[in-house]
Amino acid sequence: MKEKHLCFLRQNFLICAVQIFFTCVILNATWAAPITSTWQGGIGNWTDSTRWDNPVGGYPNNTEYNSYAVHIYGTLDSVLLNTNIAIDSLDNHGTLGMLNGAITVTINNTGTINSNGSGSTSYTSTINGGLTNDGQINLNRVSYYGG
Repeated sequence: MKEKHLCFLRQNFLICAVQIFFTCVILNATWAAPITSTWQGGIGNWTDSTRWDNPVGGYPNNTEYNSYAVHIYGTLDSVLLNTNIAIDSLDNHGTLGMLNGAITVTINNTGTINSNGSGSTSYTSTINGGLTNDGQINLNRVSYYGG
């Protein structure tokens, strides 16, 4: 009888240990800190994955499993946002060009942000989130809608 009781306790302990392990793994993945991704210098498109120091691969864009804290450090660096993205934060010291793209982020800008539209085509650049600007923002072909 005593051996059956010990066997039952061991089985329950093992089941509890496995449940605790998987709960910790899931919580860790859900609450993980943003991945730091840094532009590696020069001029290029946001979607050029060879320009990013990104441990996950690809270019920075939040997914269900990963979020990003992005840095553009070089004052001579120039990145063209050529797609819609969402990231947790952007620390920009270079030039961020926006041409018909949307970025969902909180931006700390000490460099330059250019929002350009030209010709007869309508271009829209959108920043959803906060913007702290100690640099320069250049807007071309601006339309204001609101109250």
